[in-house]
Amino acid sequence: PRQLQRRVSLERQLNLIKESNAGAYKYLYLFDPNNEKLIASTNPNWQAPPASHQALLQESRQPGLNEFVYILNEENTSSVVIANQVLATDVDGNPSGEISAILVASVGLHAPLKGEDQILLQTLGNSGAIMLVDESKKILASSSAKDIDSDAQFLAQKIEIGSEGSKILKVPDGREFQ
Repeated sequence: PRQLQRRVSLERQLNLIKESNAGAYKYLYLFDPNNEKLIASTNPNWQAPPASHQALLQESRQPGLNEFVYILNEENTSSVVIANQVLATDVDGNPSGEISAILVASVGLHAPLKGEDQILLQTLGNSGAIMLVDESKKILASSSAKDIDSDAQFLAQKIEIGSEGSKILKVPDGREFQ
């Protein structure tokens, strides 16, 4: 009964986080790395983490590395899945070095790129766009309302992997993009 009360309380907290950040999270869950059980989840049908999460949960157990970010294909769309270690504390409230749980959150790639945010619109202007490109230079998400065109594909091929920033590039017809 006590464990059930704990689960219900934690699920209530996770759902509150999800609902207070409307549209940001697809799901959240807590995983116990010691007994490999699901502690709580915003998805009431889950009895265990998704099978596709086994590798990321294994990697997330590494001591000293608090947060891991993955891009996974889920339900025919790519998602950013973030795994964050929840560290146990000693009686004084200091981290003990033990991992008591792993908090996992999934965010749709397009959620932060919707273009509805006024700051984003002001920064990009009428023709600007933000693209998320993977290590194979495939465009995973774009803030542009139009389809990913040949200009975007060309620019994606010119991106330096592991970098972020701004530079001016010319597309084959001579137009400049920054």
